[in-house]
Amino acid sequence: MSFKEWSDLLSNLAEILIAVIGFIVFWQLNQAKKDLKIRSKRDAGSISVQLAEVYRKEIIPMINKFYDLSHNCGFGIVNVNFENLKIDDFFDEDIDTLSQEFKNINQISLDVYRKHQEIRDLDIEILNALESFAINITKGIADEAVIFEGLAQTYCNFVARSFPFLCKIRKRGQFNLYQNVVELYKEWSKKIKLTGLSNKENGIREEFNKINTGSRLKPPIGTR
Repeated sequence: MSFKEWSDLLSNLAEILIAVIGFIVFWQLNQAKKDLKIRSKRDAGSISVQLAEVYRKEIIPMINKFYDLSHNCGFGIVNVNFENLKIDDFFDEDIDTLSQEFKNINQISLDVYRKHQEIRDLDIEILNALESFAINITKGIADEAVIFEGLAQTYCNFVARSFPFLCKIRKRGQFNLYQNVVELYKEWSKKIKLTGLSNKENGIREEFNKINTGSRLKPPIGTR
């Protein structure tokens, strides 16, 4: 066999070898990506369980204490359906768009905050805890689907109940506190309304899935 023939043969073998190596590398990368996705989903689920436990053991008792303090101060608002609260971003400017009922609640709430510092301070403490809770979901660290069913209702009830304080400190067009609290409230309140209507109207499940698909909340990191 001539030198040229040997050279051509080695060149062909090299090309085959490179192709085989490339396939193996691609397969390994693909498997690694799948493994990472599985681990990330499992880790996000574990974080979600821990987060839910913290919420139940630490945040819910604070919320109950807030309601008890409010009631003892004559601030127990009853017969108010906060699901009717038409507010989205919790900005100061949004107060003017509310119904008269909620405008009255806003004024009463601010008066109570001025007279009873312990209620205002507890509201701030709870909102700080909720911000730490919410950021894990809005940034994709925890799996929202694991947490939603058990915690969404109490979460949204309290955030809606705190609208006077949130609107007082938040203004459109500037950096605002509790951004993750508000973002999670917006997503979860939509889902709560839809699931509440699911037995009454056809097509709600499709709408619910659309919200999930178009949700601004991030999926767990590594599972995209």
